[in-house]
Formats: sequence, structure tokens, C-alpha cells
Amino acid sequence: MKKYLMLLAVPAMLIACNKSSNSPSADPVAETAGGPSASPAPTQRAEGRLSQGMWGGEHIALSIYDNTIAYELDCGYGSIDEPISIDANGNFRVVGTMNNTDIPDYAVTLVPVPAVFEGTVIGNTMTLNISWTQPAVAERPGRPARPGSPSVPSYPAEPEKPMKASFTLIEGQGGNIVRCD
Repeated sequence: MKKYLMLLAVPAMLIACNKSSNSPSADPVAETAGGPSASPAPTQRAEGRLSQGMWGGEHIALSIYDNTIAYELDCGYGSIDEPISIDANGNFRVVGTMNNTDIPDYAVTLVPVPAVFEGTVIGNTMTLNISWTQPAVAERPGRPARPGSPSVPSYPAEPEKPMKASFTLIEGQGGNIVRCD
């Protein structure tokens, strides 16, 4: 019983280069970066709400819409039903839900659990930490094979446990999701 959230946001990015023909630099990348040996300093975002669009990284994709935020992980998905507002230092903290799909199907019905999303946005890079509590899993006794059916392995009980995951996301980039099947 695996459920997957389909993220249908497709970011559109336009890159405009306004380079004059008498520019001393022949390399447009070096010109926009401040010269061949200089690298740009990350710019601090203005305080306020993150705008609509896609953010992605290794094992995560996050789509910001008008009134909700949807995200997908390798082994989970969920939503945040409030805008992400960043403070003057680029920090944020919001509450949403997590559906963890990396648990045995027999163990629990996929019910969203509360999750805390906190992090920092500097320029077009977001550092995101997600914290949630994985529900307890009851023991499942096994059974030997019956004629015409395979044996069923036993699984030990697992207590409720706190979980945490950290990610780095880039604005305008899709996520690199690897399914837990």
C-alpha cells in the first residue's frame, strides 16, 4: 500500500544575459561572477514569504503553491499548509505533516503525523531539517508456509521513535528522488 504524491510543478526559468560587445571579458560566466577569480557572495533574501516555485535536492522535491507546500522524499511525502516566512537572518520554522512510506505495509495505515520544518534560506539555497515521530509498529508473528502459499516472516515490534532528516535544496531545481520500494 504505497502512496506517492505526484508533484506537477514544472519550474520555468528564464536567463537573460545583457552583455555589451565592448566588454573586456570574453567569458559571460566569469563576467556575471565578478571576474575570473572572484566568486559571488551568497545574497541574503529579503525578510518575508518564499514565492511560488520548485526547490529540489538529493532525495527531496518541494513545490510551493499559493496556499500550500507539497514535498516528496525517497520514502515519504507530505504538506505544509502555511507559507514559509523567513526572518531577517533567513531562518524559518513551520509545521506540516509527514507520511512515511518506509514502514511495513501491515504495520500502520498511512496516516499523516505532525512534522516540524526548520532551516535557513541564503540566496537560492535552502538548508532544511525535518523532524517527526514515527509511529510504533506492533509485532507481527510469522507463519510457516501452507500448501500453495509462501511462509510469512515475523517482524518484531518497534517503539515510537523520533526521526530527523536534513537536506540542501536549490531554488528552481527538481528533486532527485529514489523510491523505497
